[in-house]
Amino acid sequence: MSDYKIDKLKERTTGSILYPETILDALRESPDENSRNLRQVLESNGIPLDYELYGYAVCLANPNPQTRISYLGMARGKRPAFWNYVNGYFDAGDWAHAFFMRDSFPCMVKYDGTMDYRLDPENYNLKEDKTLSDVANKEYEGSAMTAIPTIWTKRWQDDNYLYCLLCNRQLDKDFHAYMHTRPDGSIARYKYVAMYPSTLYTDKYKSLAGTVITASKTFENELLYTHNIGENWEVMSLCDWAAFQDLFTLLAKSDNFQTSFGYGFVNNSAVNTNSDPGTTRFGGAFFNTAALNTNSYQKVFHLHQLYSNLGIRYGGMVYKNGVLYVKPYPPYNMDGEGYINTGITITGSNGGYIGKSAMTEYGRFPLVLTGGSATTYACDVTYYSNTVTSIPYAHTAYSYTTAAGKMAMRFDGLATATSNWVAPRLTCFSVDPETGESSPGETPGGNPSGNPSENPDQTPGENIG
Repeated sequence: MSDYKIDKLKERTTGSILYPETILDALRESPDENSRNLRQVLESNGIPLDYELYGYAVCLANPNPQTRISYLGMARGKRPAFWNYVNGYFDAGDWAHAFFMRDSFPCMVKYDGTMDYRLDPENYNLKEDKTLSDVANKEYEGSAMTAIPTIWTKRWQDDNYLYCLLCNRQLDKDFHAYMHTRPDGSIARYKYVAMYPSTLYTDKYKSLAGTVITASKTFENELLYTHNIGENWEVMSLCDWAAFQDLFTLLAKSDNFQTSFGYGFVNNSAVNTNSDPGTTRFGGAFFNTAALNTNSYQKVFHLHQLYSNLGIRYGGMVYKNGVLYVKPYPPYNMDGEGYINTGITITGSNGGYIGKSAMTEYGRFPLVLTGGSATTYACDVTYYSNTVTSIPYAHTAYSYTTAAGKMAMRFDGLATATSNWVAPRLTCFSVDPETGESSPGETPGGNPSGNPSENPDQTPGENIG
């Protein structure tokens, strides 16, 4: 009988738990489930056998966006992803097979929240089976969406670092799947996010290629036209914004979104409510059409122009009289009633580059708007007002060049305000079979994640396998 002993594996210790540095690789090498192999050791410690744990730490004192990020968990040693401007292609680094990459895909979703079919990821004009799709069909009763698999996140900070862990399982009670949490608290298998900004058809929004975007609506109307689609539909919100921030930081190992993934439409030559002529129906999940610092059609996770010339107003965030209130999953409102007080107050010059940010369990937020620039720290601009009740939205880069990116926000926009550079983006919770449904209380394992901040002399992430 072959016997794969635990002492033959690279090991790390987290509290009382012993586990290998590369769990999934070691499992594949373990030949016999009946021997004292890795499977027994993991099971005896209550650790699930099928999880992927990735993380990053942000060094607050380091202004260099390319070196302030360090990898944690199974991310350690991976090569980052980036858009190769020289040769014009997306280099996925060592991330192509991570769960959030391999399990995401473009698809068409019906009004009732069910997925109709997958799209060809290289040509949205076609279904996965190469027959014609409805990606630009105005009569289609649904929308073009990207499916994002369930992501469990654990976020915290200490005096020196911001930390984030991402996993496909809930490893302990501090991991939350806020992006995938429905109003009733259940967890969806997928969160569908609109591939294109919204277009209004009669009384409901759609996400389709080749259409003129509908802007200039109040937040109340954005909620109305979204909820008119069906009970599973929602506006893009805090939880979505925070999850994408984490994914882009992790993939790029950088705080400079534009350098890593492309520029988008960012100056006066870009029309606010730009229609999509079809360029971004091709090119894969990540795509960019032009050189660095040049207006371009851009995609990330099949999402067209996510941070560009159009701002996205987010549910679940209210900046009221200088204090940020949040709600990590729907339903949302316009005054912050029932929301959680984060205690975050933005300071510094209004309209300034972010010099310091804060990490909470709900996401990473701008904190101090001094000391930053287009090429240092977060590389993004934030506006705020401490005298109004604002529904924050992604800061449009229209005429502001390098101001836009994963953390660029405006905390000064009123819920009742309308603007031709602000438009919603749809999301939808998947309709899942009863089997496999999970809940926020599920904790399938122990605590293999650890907490780097508990030992100030330890290299960030050293105790995270």
